[in-house]
Amino acid sequence: MARRRVYSGWSAGIAPAVPSAAPGEFDLVAQMKVLRFLGYFVLVVIVAAASFAGYIAISGIATYTPEKVNLRVEVTPAKVERGRKYASMLCISCHLDPSTGTLTGKRLADVPASFGVAYSKNASACNDLQSL
Repeated sequence: MARRRVYSGWSAGIAPAVPSAAPGEFDLVAQMKVLRFLGYFVLVVIVAAASFAGYIAISGIATYTPEKVNLRVEVTPAKVERGRKYASMLCISCHLDPSTGTLTGKRLADVPASFGVAYSKNASACNDLQSL
């Protein structure tokens, strides 16, 4: 089945109509427009990323010295009890040394031998946790 091309006359000031692709066929002109748009978009993204990287390389990453935080916590029996509860739920299984009863760390037996011997860190500057 032949496609019929319909053209309007240039004399009337109207551009000729472009025949559309048949169903199942690709319109090459439309594909080229889409690919050109995507190419320009990718180019803009690459240029923007390179510009940002260049800016960071020239200006450097900002650094600053953090100020010392003056934090004072009011010690109340309720807060101490809540801390003991959190420590018993989260910390004791790995950090409680059974020989001393403090959170000074212990050898972790669950670590596979292929990783070597591992010890947990001292989780507290306070060693007054005998009552846990």
